[in-house]
Amino acid sequence: MPGPFEKQVSGACRKPLGLLVGCLLLVAFIGFLLASNYRSQKALRESNLESHHLGLEKQAVSIAYFFSERRYDLRMLAGSPEISAFFVNKSLGMSETYGLKASLFNVQRRFESAIAEKCLHGTPIYTRLLLMDPSGAALVDTAEPSHGGPRMPAGTYLKPARQQSEVLVADEAGRAQILLTIPCFHENRFAGRLFVWLGHAALYHLIEYEPPGCDRPTHLMTAAGQLICPPGKAPCPMASHVTPERIRRLLEKDFDVLQASFGSQGQTAMLTSSLPIRNTPLYLIACIPAREVTGTLAPVSYTHLRAHETTASI
Repeated sequence: MPGPFEKQVSGACRKPLGLLVGCLLLVAFIGFLLASNYRSQKALRESNLESHHLGLEKQAVSIAYFFSERRYDLRMLAGSPEISAFFVNKSLGMSETYGLKASLFNVQRRFESAIAEKCLHGTPIYTRLLLMDPSGAALVDTAEPSHGGPRMPAGTYLKPARQQSEVLVADEAGRAQILLTIPCFHENRFAGRLFVWLGHAALYHLIEYEPPGCDRPTHLMTAAGQLICPPGKAPCPMASHVTPERIRRLLEKDFDVLQASFGSQGQTAMLTSSLPIRNTPLYLIACIPAREVTGTLAPVSYTHLRAHETTASI
């Protein structure tokens, strides 16, 4: 039977052991909470990233459908009775004095009617229509005489290399202009080419563009890295943060992280992503504050993002 001294020693040993077990249980519980919080933050980050991508994808699909409608308009214009009548009269050797000028006048009226009728939310879709002959001379141009004459991409577009419509990007006075073009044929012979200029204001009705006071801007851009400014915004607010070189690199990745000051919150990390618009040379580029994606575990998340960025660019 243990004596009083042995009982005191046994009780003294059990107290530190119980305290140690309690501390271990507390540490395990805290670890469980941290792991659970991390998993929740990771799931939230992935959900936010997916939501951001789906929103951008929805806009890209909407813009692609917009361009498919414009291609249809262009085919209808190229095969319109007014343009067909002009080519018939020209093939018959009719001069401007004896009716050809009247045919051109009808084409001009048809173009002006197309500009007036084709609108999106009250904004004209087309800003200019131009019909050229095979030599590159303008036959009908809705631009004002002070415009300075036709300006367009390389003269190779005057050749019927492709018989389908194409979306082009031309530079006019340092600003990107979006055009569609289609060759015109008469009796299976190349007779000219039709060009239409799209208004940026109509296009930006399809984009959830946020003004400079907001911290979630979305822009159109070209594959060359040139930003297409929203109406009345030249230069683009994003241009001071996203250079053409960085945009071109971005097209090879899923996203990039940059420091920018969109809105009134000063310099902040922005997650920048891009998405191609199907069957066009255009892309959507969008910025979102990285904190909205990464949550409170930003240091860990940035490591994950940069690792993903490296993987995506290989």
